[in-house]
Amino acid sequence: MIEVVRYQEGKKKEWDEFVDNADNTSFMFFRDYLEYHSDRFEDHSLLLYYKKSLSVILPGNVYKNHFYSHQGLTFGGIIHKSKYGYGKAKLFMGAILQYFSKNHISNVLIKDQPFFYSESLQQINSFIIEHEYNPTIEYNIGAFIHLPNHQFPSKCVRKGKLEMYNCFYSDDFETYWKILESNLENLYKTKPVHTLKEILYLKQHFSKNIKLLMLEDKETKSIHAGAVLYIHKGIVKVQYFATTFDGRKNRASDVLYYYIINNFKTSHTFIDFGTNMDRSGNVNFTLLETKEKFGAKEFPVRIYSI
Repeated sequence: MIEVVRYQEGKKKEWDEFVDNADNTSFMFFRDYLEYHSDRFEDHSLLLYYKKSLSVILPGNVYKNHFYSHQGLTFGGIIHKSKYGYGKAKLFMGAILQYFSKNHISNVLIKDQPFFYSESLQQINSFIIEHEYNPTIEYNIGAFIHLPNHQFPSKCVRKGKLEMYNCFYSDDFETYWKILESNLENLYKTKPVHTLKEILYLKQHFSKNIKLLMLEDKETKSIHAGAVLYIHKGIVKVQYFATTFDGRKNRASDVLYYYIINNFKTSHTFIDFGTNMDRSGNVNFTLLETKEKFGAKEFPVRIYSI
């Protein structure tokens, strides 16, 4: 009844059309996004057909005998249509694990989606994984804003700070990447996941979805902060948020948070502020409290290992 097929190049159009119309979707699941780092990950994405109709896809890669959904993405998991209930969900999950067992995959790791990426708010896959398969679960904590219900808390940002800055969209990723790389190196001794070349490639292919927002000091004309925004179907995901040394002195991050929220308040439904963990796996309270100051709420982010 359920046929499980490994993705191959000839199925790109079918895959992308499914992603475009799925219930719990993101432009990160389109093949042009998944394949920008094909040199680093061995793709092993799956298509599942129910009565010969494509009903579920699972983006992923393999490393040795482990399957990941997906090492190159912020989150992954089973992507499905809106008509997706408990009975079918259980069948699809069983078929996926049976497929991996037959193909000598010993471990399946799924980074669960934030609940608000599902237009129907369907969360049945999480229940089935936890209830039926006794996974090991790693928990992170995410932050989001439901924009229709959002009100700016009092004193979240000073009016004088807002008046210090110009906030604008820019295509100057080269300038911003230098700021971002310096910020990550000085504060966390790390680098951006995407190289400049990679983010320029993604921007070229997803120009409507990927935006760079920068904050400029009106007096000095220097950039004090910025963020890359992933925008798709009512959700704004904040990526690569960074401030300069002068920006941190002037609380530029507060101004940028305000502009992001205010800019999308009437046009979009959710802002995804991502996870809030430090490198040792503990909650980054400073980062989380900054987002809470602007009305963000928390939700659990689960990484399942089956």
